[in-house]
Amino acid sequence: RMTDALAGVEHVKLVLMVDSNATGSFVIEGIGDQLASIVSHVSVDVFCVEGSTLKVVWSHSASEAVSRFTTVKGRVFDEATFKLTYLNRHLPILRHEIAVDMEGESANVELRGLSLLTGDQQMDQSACIHHHKENGVSYQLFKHILIDQAKSGFTGLVYVEPEAQKTDAYQTNNNLLLSDKARSISRPQFEIFADDVKCSHGSITGQIDEEVLFYLMSRGLSKPKALSVLLEGFVDEVLELIDIPDIAALYRKDMLKVLERIGEEIEA
Repeated sequence: RMTDALAGVEHVKLVLMVDSNATGSFVIEGIGDQLASIVSHVSVDVFCVEGSTLKVVWSHSASEAVSRFTTVKGRVFDEATFKLTYLNRHLPILRHEIAVDMEGESANVELRGLSLLTGDQQMDQSACIHHHKENGVSYQLFKHILIDQAKSGFTGLVYVEPEAQKTDAYQTNNNLLLSDKARSISRPQFEIFADDVKCSHGSITGQIDEEVLFYLMSRGLSKPKALSVLLEGFVDEVLELIDIPDIAALYRKDMLKVLERIGEEIEA
């Protein structure tokens, strides 16, 4: 757990390495003192050796005085798996960069992210996965909910080398705007130099479907409750992918409380 306790600038460096055929789970939680004014930079280096599995859940929740910049650099080797789930709420400025090199055959990488942005909060998310060898599988899913004047940016890149035949890569960024002033920019990208691959990418940005909202209300739900149900459905796709059961249950409970409050605030 990283606690932003004093005003100023902090730098944190973490190195996560999983040995051959081993499995590890790691939870990173960044929190902030309500009175602290701080710029925080956190760097994480990941090494997944042959046949290993590493699962990481990274959560950000801090006061409005904390601005955080994070970097993840990963190297994944033969038949190894790296799964990163990234959760963010209540940070005024956040930039998160992920770069993973899939250096071994049959490597597997899954990157997921979920952010709730309100007020003047800003978030910039970039994710790059580099396929070097055959039979690699990569999966990216990033979702953002934006309220008030919040802004988000997503830049995703999947790079497939000529030697990386049989690559299977998926990349999606979906953004839900709950205010006319909220803004989101999405740039999903592929650079493919192999001819035997299965790759897909896309992005959807939009607002709540009023017809679906009306349908739920016609079934007896109040408008705030109907909104929270729709928001829950939007975020569950990410939360259900957390591979650490106790942590998944904890974050889902916390997130649902936040979504219920958001539904009430929007209605008000």
